[in-house]
Amino acid sequence: MKKIVVSLLLSIICNGVFAQTNEKAESLLKEVSANMTSFGTMQFKFKYTLENKEVDVHQESMGTAYTKANKYNLLIMGNTMIFDGSKTYIISNEDEEINISEEENDFLTPNKLLFFYQDGYTFSWDETKTIDGKLVQFVKLVPISSESESSHFIIAVYPKTKTIKSVTNFGNNGTQTIIEILDFKANQVLPQNIFTFDRTYYEKKDYVIND
Repeated sequence: MKKIVVSLLLSIICNGVFAQTNEKAESLLKEVSANMTSFGTMQFKFKYTLENKEVDVHQESMGTAYTKANKYNLLIMGNTMIFDGSKTYIISNEDEEINISEEENDFLTPNKLLFFYQDGYTFSWDETKTIDGKLVQFVKLVPISSESESSHFIIAVYPKTKTIKSVTNFGNNGTQTIIEILDFKANQVLPQNIFTFDRTYYEKKDYVIND
């Protein structure tokens, strides 16, 4: 009887601690989201890493992003992606070709990177580390949908500044996709035309424009 009572008490305590840590994780990400949403503009450099050790794949690319509200200008893998609030422009300088669509692209975008976790996940408090002299809190997200292509995500957050350090996506196929923010600046003055597609400029360069 004593063993049963002790087991029940331990179960209640453990479940209570687990619930509290989950609430802490969700609360922290809400604070991060609220903080980063409050910025008038954001610009950051990042490293994009794609890795799958089982098939010996390791790719790295550097990128730069600028955002204002729902608009963005993203440079990665030699391509420029502009979303002006209504249309997406994907500019391939290598192919001298531009594809225009009436909706936001499903690829990696700054808004998806920084705010994707707001819906559709359960949260749990993960490890805490000091990296380069800064405290970093890791939060684990597990997709609620059983059809998700991701096993889970790990978001690294700076609790002091309420900003994101990195996002790691653990795919069900063994692939890890890591986005590490290397240089983050908020509320900077950006060029007025940075979210504008200059059709005339590219027509003069004889780029193929598909719209």
